Amino acid sequence: MQIAQASNPYPILDKYSNDYIDSAIFDATISDQIQINSIYFKVIYQLKCEEIEYLIDTNIAKFALHIECPTTGYREVIKSKQPIVDVSIPFDKVYNKIEICTFIVLEEDIENFTSALFHEDFSSMKFNLEKHQIIAIGSSISYTLNISDVGLDFSESIIAVAENQSQQNGSISVRTDDDKIYIHLTPEEYNLYVRQGNTILKHTMLYMIIFPALLIVLSRIYEDREEKIFADRRWYQVLLSRLKNANISIDDLSPSNGRIMTICQDLLGNPLKKACLELTDLNKGESSCED
Repeated sequence: MQIAQASNPYPILDKYSNDYIDSAIFDATISDQIQINSIYFKVIYQLKCEEIEYLIDTNIAKFALHIECPTTGYREVIKSKQPIVDVSIPFDKVYNKIEICTFIVLEEDIENFTSALFHEDFSSMKFNLEKHQIIAIGSSISYTLNISDVGLDFSESIIAVAENQSQQNGSISVRTDDDKIYIHLTPEEYNLYVRQGNTILKHTMLYMIIFPALLIVLSRIYEDREEKIFADRRWYQVLLSRLKNANISIDDLSPSNGRIMTICQDLLGNPLKKACLELTDLNKGESSCED
């Protein structure tokens, strides 16, 4: 959602117009942080206008945070009377770009609204305003999300599944001596993986093959915590960055504390749930065919 200047029938507090004098302020500071399977935003509102502050204190108006992803169609409006808002958006709801706008919106009709901070052109005027009308516009940002931080794209950026003619039947091996993590399958299993990975079972394949391989990799990171022989590998740097952003230390990867499977789940965007949903949908489809 892009904010454009417009001619309004009543004063709006913003930095695009001079409806209010300079001492009246509404703005917002928006900061972000990439977490394991979501993007986190902190919004801090700044408001200096006694009459609008009164409207918020009495729940007649609220701060409004409008979040939209043009690519996926995800849209959400978060209203609050508190000046600080925290929001976490799962990666599976957004892709590529997120647009964020800040407003103050009326929650009910009001009559004879006026402000001592109106521009002199409006100083003697009073306005009847309706519920849902915007009375202030703050900062807006367009945030570009790195696709390597999202769902399957994350695993594909550091993990490759490859065929290995020398693999024994039914075996799987994980290589961590390159910039990517390589999972080697027998030719037969690799062909099955490729065929099913391009169907509705892509998350099922992710859970069956990528998940156990990543468990092995996280265990190796923990075992190597002293020597750090993987430190110059790209996959190691990406994983460590993701773990750091989620406040997870290498010590948390210890098999003894029981967190490693949950951490692995979060890194891959909860593939177990998605795999179960895929299998449920597949089962429904087969049942419909039988009917």
